[in-house]
Amino acid sequence: MHFFLLLVVFILPHSANSSDFLTNINTNKTISLRREIDYLFKDAQGIVYSNPDSARKIIEKGIKLIEKLGDTDLEIRFLNLFGTSYAIQSDFNNALNYFHQALDLAVKTKNYERIANAYNNLGNINYLSGNYKVALENFVEARNLYENIENSSMIISVQNSIGALYEELNNLEKAFENYKIAYQGFLEINNLVGISTTLNNFGSAFLKSEQPDSALIYFDRAIQNELLSEDQYGLFYSYEGKANVYYYQGNYSKALEFYEKSKVISINLNNKSQVANVNLGLAKAYAKIDQMAKANDFATQAMNDAIAIKDIKLIQMSHEVFAAIFEASGDYKRSLDHYREATQIKQKLINESELHHIYNTEIYQLSKDKEIQQLEIERQQLLIGKRNSILILILIISFSIIIIIILVYYIYLNQLRHEQKVKMNNLMLRYVEDRSKSTFDAEVQERKRLGIELHDGVGPLLSLAKLNITALIENPGMPLDKRIVIMNNILINVNEVLKELKQISHTMAPIVLIEKGFDVAVKEMVLMLNESEKYKVSLNIFGLNGFLDSYVEHTLFRALQEIVNNFIQHADGTVMSIQIVQNKEDVTMMVEDNGVGFSEEYQETNKGLGLKSTISRVKNLNGQFYIDSSKGKGSTISIILPINQTSR
Repeated sequence: MHFFLLLVVFILPHSANSSDFLTNINTNKTISLRREIDYLFKDAQGIVYSNPDSARKIIEKGIKLIEKLGDTDLEIRFLNLFGTSYAIQSDFNNALNYFHQALDLAVKTKNYERIANAYNNLGNINYLSGNYKVALENFVEARNLYENIENSSMIISVQNSIGALYEELNNLEKAFENYKIAYQGFLEINNLVGISTTLNNFGSAFLKSEQPDSALIYFDRAIQNELLSEDQYGLFYSYEGKANVYYYQGNYSKALEFYEKSKVISINLNNKSQVANVNLGLAKAYAKIDQMAKANDFATQAMNDAIAIKDIKLIQMSHEVFAAIFEASGDYKRSLDHYREATQIKQKLINESELHHIYNTEIYQLSKDKEIQQLEIERQQLLIGKRNSILILILIISFSIIIIIILVYYIYLNQLRHEQKVKMNNLMLRYVEDRSKSTFDAEVQERKRLGIELHDGVGPLLSLAKLNITALIENPGMPLDKRIVIMNNILINVNEVLKELKQISHTMAPIVLIEKGFDVAVKEMVLMLNESEKYKVSLNIFGLNGFLDSYVEHTLFRALQEIVNNFIQHADGTVMSIQIVQNKEDVTMMVEDNGVGFSEEYQETNKGLGLKSTISRVKNLNGQFYIDSSKGKGSTISIILPINQTSR
């Protein structure tokens, strides 16, 4: 993990000091309450990296005390610390939630320093979740606010963050440019921790640009500086950085030496996240020197720590390391299992990133709506001012002067109206442009998602199949039993590819539904089932007028596809009844079968991805989804979708 990330998360909540707490104190009770809050803040901050769950319990107690005190500034700091505890565990949704709460309070109180801090925090979360465009916007906003309030140290810190963002995007030229600015700034204010930060960042960037010798020079300079300033957090990352360089060079003994040094510091700091990260480095290094038992032990320790602190990103990395270890050991099945787990977690993080992007787009849109409301208020104020002015002029000025003033006033008012109209037109143009851009971004995100599914889902499976085929070709004298095992693995991989492709195709719009309509599509599905002569399926449609919303049709058809698919694959039944009824308020679909059924406990614990997706689609349209089944007595599934609420 990049050193920059540790620094900015560490400074998110500014530690409350006694001078802040002792201002505007009226009673001894207030003094005691503020001191208790101060202790709680420091306790939570001290354990947030090692035990974020416990830290949150302390933070919750502090926020309850703040409600009695009514201090908004203290509440903002605790909300920031709350967000930090979730960020450490890669729970970006909750982190964003609390940072946005802090931002809202800061905006209401017009506390520009806290507003800047909130944007800085949001930038870090968007960076961690891979939402780099929004992260850059957040960092630039924070830097502009810090410049307005002349907070030079935070300007430099944000500049360093922007450099790390460009490094993550592989724009190393921009990364070095921002690191140089940050480094010069830290030198001018003699900030030893900041100097160490940028030196480590330089080392990381040089390693990324395949210049390991230069990277070692900068990591060594950082270590000298950190020993001088007793910066243990910085020293941890410097040792880890040197270990990464030696690992890159193939000097695994030196890599192990510095990973161990880094681990000792992380244990002393009681930071399980850092310990897990270093253990992953040790596991990879031992795997390279063919000491698989040790590699497996360190990977297991990393996984246990990652699970304990609920760090999703570390859990994903642990699965990737396990996959590499088992692949090197020749255990391809277990390697594939871990690779699948890592891919699923990665997809979840990508989906969360997309949700973050949607959330930020909504926030931006709300701000535009507020601007329009403000313009409307100004227009109303202009109208009120006009009426008052006319009344005053009538009372105090003669008829002739009134006419002249009214003429001048109307000329001025027309000019104001023209300017207001131009301003409104420009704003509406920006609004339309932003909406079009949001639509385009959504399309791009969908294409990226499909590309990622093909790359991360199908690509690795085809690679494994290719690997097995290559093994067969290059070893013609291989024993028959081993050839059979490899060919079975190839068959398994191909089947997995087909499953992945089927899953991807199911996410696209059904062609028959688009071309022929909902009722025809359902009838064709039933006809195909009956033609197989294996199943007897009846269909009854009542009140369907052909004017259902496309979202409702798509959801019902997808749901029916999933139910039929489950019936064919799992129910072991022969008879199915489908009823679709529409009235003025809603449309109901009920599907019954004579399959083996399943217990209530099985329903709760064994819902497949397709069924979960179906339930999610129904609930997104404010619908209801019911399953009535018991083992050995078949199943009845009912779906009710409102018509008026979902129409668009």
